[in-house]
Amino acid sequence: MYKVQLHDLEFFAFHGLYSEERIIGNKFIVNLEVFIDEFSEFKTIEDTVNYVSLFEVIRKIMNHPVDLLEKLAMQIIEEVHLMNNSINSITISIKKVSPPIKGIRGNVGITIQKKFTI
Repeated sequence: MYKVQLHDLEFFAFHGLYSEERIIGNKFIVNLEVFIDEFSEFKTIEDTVNYVSLFEVIRKIMNHPVDLLEKLAMQIIEEVHLMNNSINSITISIKKVSPPIKGIRGNVGITIQKKFTI
């Protein structure tokens, strides 16, 4: 088994439940780990899950506002899983850097791990 990782990807986007979040926007941090059970000799980029392609999937989905981080994460998971049928698990975490919560110092976020049967 091996994993492909993209960590600390920063996006400015307009996700959120509240109308002000859809207007002002926020910074989001995304971490993605893709676990693959089977692998070949890695002679070409086609022998693995291309991290550039993974980034493009994340960037595309981050550009379409949704109300919940959970929904956003599941959209990314579903799209990434379509890239390679050898993927057996995907873990994603998304942090909202400046949540609209009065008095909060820090960020909020979610982590989802989805396993697939191969």
